[in-house]
Amino acid sequence: MKKEDMNNIKESIMMCKIRLRNMQPYIKTSEKISQSYNKVLIEKAVLREKALHKEPTFMQKLARKLSPNKKKLICDYFKSA
Repeated sequence: MKKEDMNNIKESIMMCKIRLRNMQPYIKTSEKISQSYNKVLIEKAVLREKALHKEPTFMQKLARKLSPNKKKLICDYFKSA
């Protein structure tokens, strides 16, 4: 993901936070504000998910291809005491 795209996503997340903060006091008084609050909240969650799952860099792709693939066993998912 390009740096510009990442900056746009971060800026959009900040705008969502501001909109949510402005709507917060009126949620219980109006049904339409409550619905728009929920929409903005979902939009913010989608943007955060995009920000967290950015594309791997060239070096990360190369390292993944060169590293040996070990198969995980079921016991690897549980930590023993």
